[in-house]
Amino acid sequence: MYYDNLLNLCFEALLHLYFTVQSNDGYTSATARNAILVKFLKPKLKLAAYNDQKKNIQLMLRVGRQKDKKLELELLEIKKRAFDVYNAPDL
Repeated sequence: MYYDNLLNLCFEALLHLYFTVQSNDGYTSATARNAILVKFLKPKLKLAAYNDQKKNIQLMLRVGRQKDKKLELELLEIKKRAFDVYNAPDL
């Protein structure tokens, strides 16, 4: 359940980002992308479906508010790691 929610959160955030960027004309800077993701993730803190992801969302919001960080790359890395763990064979 934990990794399901983490994967869903990453997929939803990245899809929202990509659709928003595509609907804009021209180039979208990294700070604008971070702002889009922060706007999307902030309401997720209050949803009961993401109670187990509250700390992860707070960390994502902190990363997104830093000027020298790229939240999009962090989400891609989290998604990759969660997918690897979720699909790992049981020992």
